[in-house]
Amino acid sequence: MKRLMVVVLALALCAAAVAAVGCGGNSSQAKTDMQAADKAYAAVKTQMDALGNSLTTVLGGAVSGNFSQLTPATLQSAGAGIDKILGELPAVKADYQKITKLTGVPDYVSYANAMIKTIDLDQASLSAGGKLITDITPLVQAGNTAAVTQYFQANAAALNTLQAQSTAASQAYTTAQNIKSSKNLGK
Repeated sequence: MKRLMVVVLALALCAAAVAAVGCGGNSSQAKTDMQAADKAYAAVKTQMDALGNSLTTVLGGAVSGNFSQLTPATLQSAGAGIDKILGELPAVKADYQKITKLTGVPDYVSYANAMIKTIDLDQASLSAGGKLITDITPLVQAGNTAAVTQYFQANAAALNTLQAQSTAASQAYTTAQNIKSSKNLGK
């Protein structure tokens, strides 16, 4: 009888330990993976924010008729920046996808899926921005500001779509961060 009570007590302690670790122990792996993915995304996000600020100033000025900052060098630099970021995003996405394969960590999986959605929207926005740069570069190289203005007018819908994609990516990122903070995943 005494032996049975020791076994029952040992099982109860093991069950409590497993519950404290959290659903089979994947929570520590999920947290480690999340921290690595977040670090990788933060580096890319810094690049995207800098690129976005630069392009907003340059293209915003050009749309309103100020072409002083719209130079071939600026466009070449922006295009290279877009290509670099587009080259890095698949690895960051793969880091978040590792989390989605874990079991017993639904909050981490929800957060990872939200970040994957953010990355997909980032990629769409960057690709559209890259197309815009490719389209106007020959016009800028030729010094044909009238053609650039005409391009912006003729492609107003595409420019609005680009802005909407950028806004959607920002909103998706905010949603992901809200999941992370509301579920205390960063702690």
